[in-house]
Amino acid sequence: MEQTSYAFGDDWMLEEHLVVAGQDARKAKWAVGTALDCRRRATVVAVYDLDDIASGPVASARLPYALPLGLHGTFLAQTS
Repeated sequence: MEQTSYAFGDDWMLEEHLVVAGQDARKAKWAVGTALDCRRRATVVAVYDLDDIASGPVASARLPYALPLGLHGTFLAQTS
């Protein structure tokens, strides 16, 4: 199995990311998680394409503050 990675830098602390299925629920497509920017004292929520982790996040949202470490979530398929 090939392993790839992406590094934010020395001033960052990443938390465990969650794997989220894409359109085909049998194949994982995304990883979503938080990272703490220690220098700016802010949390970033980042989304990675599992097929290209090394390119870094495909989307991110920077909060104007730091969240407590340990934020987790659950992602469920939308039902009609």
